[in-house]
Amino acid sequence: MSRPRWTDLCLAAGVLLWLVGCLGCGTAEYEDRVEARIREARQGSAFAQMQSPVTLPGTSLKVQVPNNLESTPLPDDTPADRLNPLASEQSSFVTGRKLTYEGLVEDSEQGKLPFYCYLIVLDPESFRGREPVKNLWQSLKNDFAGEASPPAQVKCQTPQGLEIEWQMVRVTAPQKFVYVKPDGQSEPREMPGIFEFYVRTEGDHVIVIAWRVPEHLESHVGLKERAHLVAGSVTSPAA
Repeated sequence: MSRPRWTDLCLAAGVLLWLVGCLGCGTAEYEDRVEARIREARQGSAFAQMQSPVTLPGTSLKVQVPNNLESTPLPDDTPADRLNPLASEQSSFVTGRKLTYEGLVEDSEQGKLPFYCYLIVLDPESFRGREPVKNLWQSLKNDFAGEASPPAQVKCQTPQGLEIEWQMVRVTAPQKFVYVKPDGQSEPREMPGIFEFYVRTEGDHVIVIAWRVPEHLESHVGLKERAHLVAGSVTSPAA
């Protein structure tokens, strides 16, 4: 039998102590508070396994990224095919990029395929009254041959167990990824890829979190779970 992890023990102990404090509550209120506390504890445990918060340059916004990405963002002199989130150099989503993180997944031939997380902050005034997510959706339809899904509303939990709403758009289309061969040499390879964007207006910022992942690696990198954690981790002084 495997030994329980330290984080599991801490979670159980914290919940147990809190349950003692709930004695005397009404049944419905008690159950609601217990469920909320368990949800918060589980979320806190998930965020504890991510990298430490980083501040997005030029802003007071902080965000956490998962441990399956490199701990250091790509430098600004990285080739554009790895650094920029959209093919169009005219796109405002390129100029608003703050940080780009790259992860590498080793394949059966000991080569490595990348996936990316782009952290972007834009000025709401730059959209001139247009909805940012609809503007992005149009950009995706222009830049990629695949069909971009219409914007959808998603809820992402914070470390405190609260829910915040984001707008999400996604396109699956042929894309080029820089494959690293076993000898260290790299070459672009075209394959079906996912481009997924989470968009939210926070005060005087439009925050965009973009993911670019080879389609066959979506489950391997845990795209949905990790994308929701990153979105839920965003904090600002006004929050």
